[in-house]
Amino acid sequence: MLKLPNLPEKEELEYQKQEFFLSILEEFQATSKLWFYFLGAFVLIAIPAGILMKNVWTSSFISQYQPPAVNTVPYQAVPLRVLKTEILPVTDTLDSVYSQIFNPNSDISASDIQYELLLKGSGGNILNTIKGDSYLLAGESKFLLSPTVAANPLLASVELKFGEIHWTKFKPQFVLKLSVLQANTGTAPEGKFFVEGLVRNPEGYRVKKVEVAIVVFDKTNQNIQAINSTVLTDLLPLESRYFRVIWPFGKTYPVAQVQIIPYVNLLDPGFVIQKPDKLPAR
Repeated sequence: MLKLPNLPEKEELEYQKQEFFLSILEEFQATSKLWFYFLGAFVLIAIPAGILMKNVWTSSFISQYQPPAVNTVPYQAVPLRVLKTEILPVTDTLDSVYSQIFNPNSDISASDIQYELLLKGSGGNILNTIKGDSYLLAGESKFLLSPTVAANPLLASVELKFGEIHWTKFKPQFVLKLSVLQANTGTAPEGKFFVEGLVRNPEGYRVKKVEVAIVVFDKTNQNIQAINSTVLTDLLPLESRYFRVIWPFGKTYPVAQVQIIPYVNLLDPGFVIQKPDKLPAR
């Protein structure tokens, strides 16, 4: 059985309370007033002194802080190389211009390349400028093509000039190897030269965009004599997409080799549209 202690009566508790406060008052009255003056002065000095010291210490700590060094050039990339740049006459009113570039970096890709093709006269004066943007994976080369450029009788040379280049060590999630099948050249009934073939997607996902570069070599298989390009969109899984590129004027080329190069920007995270659950029959 729990036994509760005997609590004092209410009147007795009230008496003890008053007796306690009275004893404290007597202690204050017995204390020298100098202590109260000292305490008041200390409080008056301590508050502004604390604020002043806080500001001084804060300024001192901030002035001594050394922020970590920020590397404004995260990747020390070797500059892109220009392998070849050339003007190809097509007709009296039309030229083609191309440049072949190479990325010598083995682990750094150029996700965005701003460039200009400067068309110059014999004195070095700029007659025309072709602006463009591209990309280039690590260790790879690429053709930059401008198949149709207005011809200028004063045009003597072309120079490729790079603008801003964004570098990245991002490695593509997919390894995509598009193949070219049944490549063929010929002359259409209206006398126009053409190149045709199939671009096959051997993977199980749909590719949003494929840039197809066509480079035609002469009989020596050393000199480029014509260029062209086309774009394929929404290339389905296991699809072989037919294309035909026709030169706009009735000009034939003695052909030794035709390079058909499908380019897909693997650095673009959205180059794959979807990966279906079921694949079409082969």
